[in-house]
Amino acid sequence: NPFIGFLAKQPVTWLQLDAWPVSREARFGGLFALILVLLVPLKNTWQRTVLLLCLPLSVLVLLNQRDGKLRLHVLDVGQSQAIVLERNGRAMLVDTGIEFNSGFSVAASVIEPFLNYHGLVPELAFISHGDSDHNGGRAFLSRRYPNLQWQGEGSNKPCLAGDTGYWNDLQWRVLWPAREYQDSPALSKNNRSCVLRVQFRGFTVLLPGDIEMPAEKMLLERLRSPAEIESDVMVVPHHGSKTSTSWPLLQAVDADIYLISYGRHRGYRFPHRYTLERLARKNRPWLGTMKSGQLTIVSDGSTWSLELPFENR
Repeated sequence: NPFIGFLAKQPVTWLQLDAWPVSREARFGGLFALILVLLVPLKNTWQRTVLLLCLPLSVLVLLNQRDGKLRLHVLDVGQSQAIVLERNGRAMLVDTGIEFNSGFSVAASVIEPFLNYHGLVPELAFISHGDSDHNGGRAFLSRRYPNLQWQGEGSNKPCLAGDTGYWNDLQWRVLWPAREYQDSPALSKNNRSCVLRVQFRGFTVLLPGDIEMPAEKMLLERLRSPAEIESDVMVVPHHGSKTSTSWPLLQAVDADIYLISYGRHRGYRFPHRYTLERLARKNRPWLGTMKSGQLTIVSDGSTWSLELPFENR
């Protein structure tokens, strides 16, 4: 049929489901409701029209209700890092994973599919530092989400100790780098990493990028009170390298659980046994993405729980 062929070529006749800002379950629920409306026997056309308009909308609202909890997702992106903070259908990113010289990017293969699956459009993104395993997906995500606001390395809002802000009822605070070390060649890129502490009511998370022991020492010396860095959850810096996660840092943060983003790599053996020995002294659990896959912490602002969506894969 030429007419149907003509309609099929028009963009307005197609709906890209993964672009809807709703969950995967809500999308399929809406389609199910649409099919149901078309099959229900009704005498009057206006009745079918009302159902057609209202029933899918009702199902979408029902299935896409948000519970108000914060979800911290440490994505499984191999030997790199990409973190998504999600609450009430809104998303914030911290680091964007690696992009290889071949053009393969975990932003395209992991981050964007994760966002689409959960019906999320990122609004704010922090880049801890310029290494490709943390900053590799920035160009891709900038193209895919042109309204995404960037902060940290390479943006017009670089991280500076003392900076604070609010996003989606979360407070974020930059603990490092200090102004005098922001662009100092005396410190490596790793040691100039943006260290973020995120607070949701009474729940706190420390995201220290790739800082190493020299920066850890200077950071701790600058604190006015240990409470500034104490956190319920800490993402272990520099993928568990032996040059990071000093004993003084572990004592100061005093987290209940430690999460490590790392993967199989010929040049590195992360997490290093020295780091694991220090973590063992804390007598608190740690988990890594290479063995457990994606790590998700869910908090209502006072308590938290751990979800391992791919533990049994």
